[in-house]
Amino acid sequence: MSKGDKMSQMQQETKNDAKSSDPRTSRTDALLRDTFIALLERKRFESITVGDIARESKVNRATFYRHYQDKYDLAEKIIEAAFKELMRDLQTADIDLDKIDLEHRQTAWKKLFNHIAEHARLYRALLGRDSDPWVVGRMRKTSEALISKRLQESHPTPSEAAEMPEDVAIAFAIELLLGAIGWWLEDNMRHPPEQMASWFIRFISLGYFHALGFRVQS
Repeated sequence: MSKGDKMSQMQQETKNDAKSSDPRTSRTDALLRDTFIALLERKRFESITVGDIARESKVNRATFYRHYQDKYDLAEKIIEAAFKELMRDLQTADIDLDKIDLEHRQTAWKKLFNHIAEHARLYRALLGRDSDPWVVGRMRKTSEALISKRLQESHPTPSEAAEMPEDVAIAFAIELLLGAIGWWLEDNMRHPPEQMASWFIRFISLGYFHALGFRVQS
């Protein structure tokens, strides 16, 4: 990034910080996001328009465009904020690739499922039965970026014991996680977060066949 680009980015970030510190701007922003989530509960993402959001939130279109470029920008900002809060909730220690402590990892996954339960309305709109492929795709990409970044920070050199490429393993794990969260929410969170955390970490650690009690021959 050139010096000019860095300066432009810093100016934009300063402008964004100033916006977020304005109480009226924050209230309008929260209203637009809440309205968008409410619309997602009733309509598919592809059919929602800026006009719908403006009309339901009783905010004019010009105000909407002062906050967001379009509905895609709004959706991305909601997803980014959700993941930022999730990462704050987790605050887990580095993963020891040579020895995975299942009890320690279960604590982290319990925090994750508790976070999902606390924001069930949001995640049901994003990942529920009628979720939009574009929205789920953004969730997937954001998850991939966060996990890859965390692995690079904690273990920049891939383990020699790895049995598949890192990106493939991450893709499998994310599809499993997003699918499990969507199913759990649609099932009205019948199982408590602690139980989901226990089942998930054991499934991802031991695999499908072990989880079902089948004997596996190497």
